[in-house]
Amino acid sequence: MTSLHETAHENVAEETATGGARPPPAPRSRAERAGQEALDAVRSELPMVLSYSAPTLDADLDPARGVVTGTFAEQFDQVAASVIAPQTRSAMITTSATVNRAGLAQARRTASTRWCSWTRPRPPGTRPSRVTQSQVRVVLLPVEGRWLISEVSPL
Repeated sequence: MTSLHETAHENVAEETATGGARPPPAPRSRAERAGQEALDAVRSELPMVLSYSAPTLDADLDPARGVVTGTFAEQFDQVAASVIAPQTRSAMITTSATVNRAGLAQARRTASTRWCSWTRPRPPGTRPSRVTQSQVRVVLLPVEGRWLISEVSPL
């Protein structure tokens, strides 16, 4: 059995022998890569779905439509047309979401479920002015080599 001290000594010797450079890490498994890709997708795609501004609403919603799939895509279009667009334009709302934390809840080859915590400042001029923090469950599905959002539900 190798002690922690011996392991540390071997690492220092290895770094010295290689000029201070460590060898590249071993290739990660396909499952680990897929999990990381899904996590990256949550961090980049959820803000697209939850961020928009009255002056640029159509341009803001178009990329969001490209990162949702399945029945959630249909629901998103319906809510965008019947709720988000009218309220955003009439109240001149600007909202920007940021994913603060995200983690794995469940992973399969065909889907990845993530939880995430996100913040969204209330629009200027609304009372009370504050930052909303929420946690949601996000289900992603692999579609043509990309992870797309197929469900967002509150925790």
